Amino acid sequence: MRDARYRAPNRAVLVVVWLFAFVMAHAGAALADGAELKPTPNAPRVSIQAARVNGTTVNVSGRVEAPAERGDLQFDYAAPPPVDSAPLQFEYQLDNFDKGWIAAGSRRTAFYTNIPPGTYTFRVRAAGPTEGQPAPAALALFLQPRFYETRPFLAGSVLVFVLLLVSGYRWRLRVLRDLQADLMRLVRERTDQLEDANRKLAEMSYVDAVTDVSNRRSFEEVLTMEWRRSWRTKSRLSLLMVDVDAFKAFNDALGHRAGDDCLRVVAAVIRDCVLRATDTVARYGGEEFAVVLPDTSGPGAETLAERVRAAIEAQNIRHPGVDGGRLTVSIGVATAVGTESVEPAWLVRVADEALYQAKRDGRNAVRVFRDPPA
Repeated sequence: MRDARYRAPNRAVLVVVWLFAFVMAHAGAALADGAELKPTPNAPRVSIQAARVNGTTVNVSGRVEAPAERGDLQFDYAAPPPVDSAPLQFEYQLDNFDKGWIAAGSRRTAFYTNIPPGTYTFRVRAAGPTEGQPAPAALALFLQPRFYETRPFLAGSVLVFVLLLVSGYRWRLRVLRDLQADLMRLVRERTDQLEDANRKLAEMSYVDAVTDVSNRRSFEEVLTMEWRRSWRTKSRLSLLMVDVDAFKAFNDALGHRAGDDCLRVVAAVIRDCVLRATDTVARYGGEEFAVVLPDTSGPGAETLAERVRAAIEAQNIRHPGVDGGRLTVSIGVATAVGTESVEPAWLVRVADEALYQAKRDGRNAVRVFRDPPA
């Protein structure tokens, strides 16, 4: 049971007390904030006492110029002690290098390393609100560039680099052109060699290996071509079939090597007797030769055949297998105008018939087939 003498506080009094406390609390906070923003009267002026560039002390009374070298900087600064007992705080900035003010606390020395060449201004001031403070202490500084950092050197270096680049490019182009020229020359040489090889191969395929005159394949192509030309131009075409008499007996007596030598002599004699470039001498087979004579009449072909026979007889080649002991040939001659209805093989057949007639007549003779193609 409560004491009769105790009475509960009046609610109105409590509200008044609470409102008074709230107002006083906010008023105190406002005063405190105002005190922090208020400029400090008689703020100390900071001064730069000394400066060192790359370990060398420099004069701080004017603009400092020094070679860059390592670009190491040291600045010593100071200020009169404040009126109150609070320690003095500093902040500094190197223009063209620092992005803003750097808080140094109570430290009175600023250090920089590896500063590149250029123009700078070192500024230092007491930390705190800037309003009402003296201007920061400042020291202008110019770090001279090394010779290879100067604009002329850099421009010259760029020029030299460009010249080297252009020279290298031109040298590379020249090397590539030389390589291309060598490659083209090699290709030409290989192409010429291949063409020579193909030409020799083609010649080999059309030349008899023993006698060095046209072979039978070449003979047949030439005869077909000349037969058709004779048909178109209505000109006469003559053919000689030349056979060495008793050649088997020659081989049996003297051997095949002597036989090959004999065939080479016969081919050379026939070739020497044929004077026109349009005439073709070919080895038809074994010991038999053929001579294609375009634009040649019968009498002309017969005259040439007789000249060939006599020239071979005049060689006096020893032949132990025949009477008289000398090598001779028999020749058959045929002349015709090419026709569409008759194949050129007809001319070969009738020339062979004339040749066999010369054999039957005693050899070492010339016989002519005189009937026109049917």
